[in-house]
Amino acid sequence: MASLNQPIASTAGRKIRRLGIGVAIAIALYTGGWYYAANRLEGFLTDMLATSAAGPVTADCNGLSVGGFPFLIGVTCEKTGLLDQPNGIKAAFEGFRSAARIYMPGTAIVEIDGPAQVSSALGVSAEGDWQSLRASLSANLDGLKKASFVGRAVTAKIMSDRTFQRLNLAVGHPELHVRANGDDLDIALLAEDVDFSVEGSIQPLPRLSASADLTLVGKGHVLNGKAYGGKQSNGELRALKVDMGQGMYAELSGPFSVDEDGWVSGSLVLTVENLDLWEKTLLTGFPEASGTISAMSEMLRGLTKGRDKVSVNLSIDKGTILLSLIPIGHIPQL
Repeated sequence: MASLNQPIASTAGRKIRRLGIGVAIAIALYTGGWYYAANRLEGFLTDMLATSAAGPVTADCNGLSVGGFPFLIGVTCEKTGLLDQPNGIKAAFEGFRSAARIYMPGTAIVEIDGPAQVSSALGVSAEGDWQSLRASLSANLDGLKKASFVGRAVTAKIMSDRTFQRLNLAVGHPELHVRANGDDLDIALLAEDVDFSVEGSIQPLPRLSASADLTLVGKGHVLNGKAYGGKQSNGELRALKVDMGQGMYAELSGPFSVDEDGWVSGSLVLTVENLDLWEKTLLTGFPEASGTISAMSEMLRGLTKGRDKVSVNLSIDKGTILLSLIPIGHIPQL
């Protein structure tokens, strides 16, 4: 019996050894390939950053390193910066981390640490900080297809050299989602628990939450890094919603367009709930506009027929907002 079992055991042993050798070779090849790709990526990024220094847009990544072995490959920067000379924009951030999953090609996660400083040639500057800020990116051979940005406890101080005023902004939970939809660009925004005020004055509005869902026609190429193509555009605002609690709710929807000079036009539907409380809140927050607020409230109240909810059609003609052909506001030139 022993002589019959010996060849079987010997054959099984050889198979196990071959399997072990095969696994070891596969691991060695994978490890070598990963480090080769990481070295190539680090070299490529180093060259790209050096090349950008001579161009109109300069990017900085201090302390560049590539890591993530074995299942991720990612880039880390201790500090990051961007200088867009043609548009006069300068930005500086703290740590930057990105990670792409080896087993999910075309996807990546990016995290950025605060604080951040941004300034522009238009005389507007901002300082921001956050508890967390993360982006999720998805791409194919044609370029970026969609991106999502999610933050937590974001604060910002926005200053203008023209007005010498500072706007303080705090958002508990912001989100931004963009995706290419054929040739068009879909955009969705969410901002929960928003507080804002002007330095030295009372908070004009109570804490609110807002969301927006819109499409820009023919702008899907922006995700591939191509130029926006001037100010001219058109699109559909599916819903812009504002909720300030206590039953105060407003929603705006409809088609819009922007001409080459940056003026907005459109035909929108405005829905307002709890009109009396809206009027009281706006009068408290913006007393300098009491005449306009009261006049508009009376017009809307005349359309409600005793109800506390009203829907009206608004027209926007080159920035001028019209209600029943009566100007009630103005959108500045973009």
